[in-house]
Amino acid sequence: SWMLRSPGNVFLEIGPHPLSALLDLVGMPDDISVIADRESNLPGGAHMFRRWRVRATVGRTTTDININLGPGFHQRTISIRGLSGSATVDFDANTCTIDRRTPLGVDFDRYSRSRLLASQIRSQAHNTLGDYALSKLKLRRRGNPYEVTFLDSVAAFYSGLRNTGALDRRIDGQFGREVVELCYRIIRAAGIKVRAST
Repeated sequence: SWMLRSPGNVFLEIGPHPLSALLDLVGMPDDISVIADRESNLPGGAHMFRRWRVRATVGRTTTDININLGPGFHQRTISIRGLSGSATVDFDANTCTIDRRTPLGVDFDRYSRSRLLASQIRSQAHNTLGDYALSKLKLRRRGNPYEVTFLDSVAAFYSGLRNTGALDRRIDGQFGREVVELCYRIIRAAGIKVRAST
């Protein structure tokens, strides 16, 4: 498999997903440090790294990307912390929770925030399950959140071509090129030699 022919190929396969979100949210990193570890030797003499930890800074913003390809609970999340609160997106659960302080005292604030977070998750989980059930009953065309991302991307691509002739930056060729260039930059920062033939 191409992905396992060279240690950097795994990152070229997996890395564009979190890196496209990083570039969209905060922009191209100024500085990058990378640790690739948990090396595994594969049949045929190839090897790969099961864990990639990428720390990048963009201006005053620090980002951490952790990719773990070993066994364990599958999770794809983005967490953002700011001055007034935090937000967490769970792609697999199709939820986005926002946590903010309340004007209450510390103990009541903790309780209130926990209830608000639970309420957000419950409401979004009901909506996701409802969409899925309606799609299975053929009452709605779109149900599975993972499938919807592809449908929306394709629709946005053709809508941009038809209506304005310009694509949303997140799906145009230049953005894709920036994502792949950042992948190569991270592979080199991990001390992995990039082979042109791979």
